[in-house]
Amino acid sequence: MIATDAPFGLHTTLACVLALQLVAGCGKSPSTPGQGAEAQPPRGSTTPGAQATTQVPKRGPTGPLALTLRLPAASTQTQATQRRGETNAALTKAWTWAKSLRPHPVEMREKLKMSGKKHLVEYLALLRLVAAWPDQPALSKAAVARAHEVLAWTDSDAFHDMARVDDGRFRNESMSYLRCALLAREFGWDIRPYMAHIHSVLPRLVAHLPSRGVDQQMSFADLFAALGLSGSTPRQALYPRSRIAQLTPFKHWVSHPKQVYEFTHEVFAMTGRGARPFPFRRPIEQRYARKVAHTLLHIHMTEKNHDGVAELLVNRVLLADAKDAQVPVARRFLLAGQDAKGRFGHYDQAEVRHAFNSTTYDVELGGYLHTTMVALWALMLTSG
Repeated sequence: MIATDAPFGLHTTLACVLALQLVAGCGKSPSTPGQGAEAQPPRGSTTPGAQATTQVPKRGPTGPLALTLRLPAASTQTQATQRRGETNAALTKAWTWAKSLRPHPVEMREKLKMSGKKHLVEYLALLRLVAAWPDQPALSKAAVARAHEVLAWTDSDAFHDMARVDDGRFRNESMSYLRCALLAREFGWDIRPYMAHIHSVLPRLVAHLPSRGVDQQMSFADLFAALGLSGSTPRQALYPRSRIAQLTPFKHWVSHPKQVYEFTHEVFAMTGRGARPFPFRRPIEQRYARKVAHTLLHIHMTEKNHDGVAELLVNRVLLADAKDAQVPVARRFLLAGQDAKGRFGHYDQAEVRHAFNSTTYDVELGGYLHTTMVALWALMLTSG
């Protein structure tokens, strides 16, 4: 999402504000989803194909935490010390702001008319980053505790409404619905009741996949595999149709503000958010992807797009191409974009509400939350 102080016209600015909302499932976890055994509905629960309506009581976590953060090796001890110090200071400020947020998915949908599941996932992804960061154990413990409080919100029929929503909302929230289950499991939450609800809408999930973009289909493939679901096309089979594999002309990436997220999400999907190297088929694809990431990062710094800069900086790390002088410049850009409250980016509430034709849209949850999450991710990954 583009900052509203970017030096270009109002029409372009509002298009950028809308851009990220057009890309479903943008909550990002800091490393790969865990590959567990195939998830099945618990004994006596709703079977696949039926509508799950059982009210699940609130409960605590029942499994081990699976919170890891894969950090690149440090270049020099001096640089690592300085960068980690900067990241720790930014994290402390961001946590002061983030811990008081209330992205209750049902309340957001009913009162703010916003995509509650999407922003809940972004909040859980932020909590996951804080919990996995090794330098501040007190914050990590607090983030885990807050995640367990938040995950209790998913124990209601009102949250598990995917069998009842229209196609537009199903498309908007389906990826976040799956990612939320995966993040819950990584926080040690018992997701067996959640999986019963997922199985009840699995045919609808599978049926809608061909209508999604290739980058989104690849992300769904990862989520299906991690949650033990069947019916998606493997991401390796999807990759030949991706923009990166086809060496899409560069003008595509600057033709519309949302295109940067199409690129960044292809990298996220094909690397499992850092769990594996990008499986390039040809050397030219690697050179192409690295060049696009480098060039777009320069453009989005120029346009003061903190959200895009953060995702592209993460991409450069995931593409194993984060050793040149652009990386510290991008880090300084992000650090300078953190405000006194601890948030990253710049969003004007009135302008964003006008763009969405909404009198209730909350930029704290719909703008600052995602940008703060991806900025912290980028800073952590470049702290070596």
